[in-house]
Amino acid sequence: MSTSRAAVVNQPRKHHYIPAFYTRRWCTRSDCQLSVFSRPFGNQIKALRKHPEGTGWADQLYALEGFPEDIRQAVEQRFFSPIDSAAAEALAAMESGNKLSERLKAAWTTFLVSLLLRMPEDIAALRSYFRDVSDGDRSAYYAARTSKDPETIEEILNKPKNRRYIEREMFRNFTNMIQNEKLRTVIFEMEWKVRTFAGDPHNLLSSDRPIIHSNGILKPECHLALPIGPTRLFVASSDREWLKRFAAEPERSVVKIANRLVVSDARRFVFATDEQQSRFINQHFGTDRQPSIIEALVNAPGRPPIDFGSDTGRS
Repeated sequence: MSTSRAAVVNQPRKHHYIPAFYTRRWCTRSDCQLSVFSRPFGNQIKALRKHPEGTGWADQLYALEGFPEDIRQAVEQRFFSPIDSAAAEALAAMESGNKLSERLKAAWTTFLVSLLLRMPEDIAALRSYFRDVSDGDRSAYYAARTSKDPETIEEILNKPKNRRYIEREMFRNFTNMIQNEKLRTVIFEMEWKVRTFAGDPHNLLSSDRPIIHSNGILKPECHLALPIGPTRLFVASSDREWLKRFAAEPERSVVKIANRLVVSDARRFVFATDEQQSRFINQHFGTDRQPSIIEALVNAPGRPPIDFGSDTGRS
């Protein structure tokens, strides 16, 4: 097998939107597995023991559709892989109690932003948004159409060259959102704390919507939290008085509230060390799902018409 063909065969198909380095924190038993709660059949919740590599992924989630195999994986290999690797390094430093360097703090910031945007539902909503034809698109096309042009705009959109252009633009916008300087600066400049709990009687849970945030991400009073293990909760806020009040809150109260928020916003999975909290998870799983940032954006009224770049043409 040639080197180039081997490289294509070895392209990763499992794209983790919840990275294994993160879920591994809930592997506290000798089997190196965690309990994964899901709804594979309707509303019935089922728990399975899984290795971190075996959960929190979707097949070819970030693959660029319509492109050659070596290019299809660019977002996963060249964008998310470095983000997750640096975030794993930052989390290990936090767990050790070390002060984060500027580089690792920036890496953790980017990872936090990615968790707000990178889920399968976000990719599906964004791809649908970029492929849908609005009334404005149709009006603009028909106003400029000549007798030499196809009768419908859909004929233009379905040309492979233009579908690749739309796919490329979708992912360009997607990665730009994660690298948004304004959002990253707000989180980077917050005061960060890690609170450690005894883990008795209950541990922290996580899910495929693990970020807890309030009051709007870009607002001064915003608070942000992320379970980073069964006994550790990362929190960030620009409000020092809130952080003081948070530090004084009883442990059981904080764990219960954090678990309820994380579990009630779950779409596909809830992660735990074991099945001890099965009843709680069954009661709250997906009961209060909040629209993600991308879902809110694509569902907002009004959208710009499709703008084909000069390199797309109509051929």
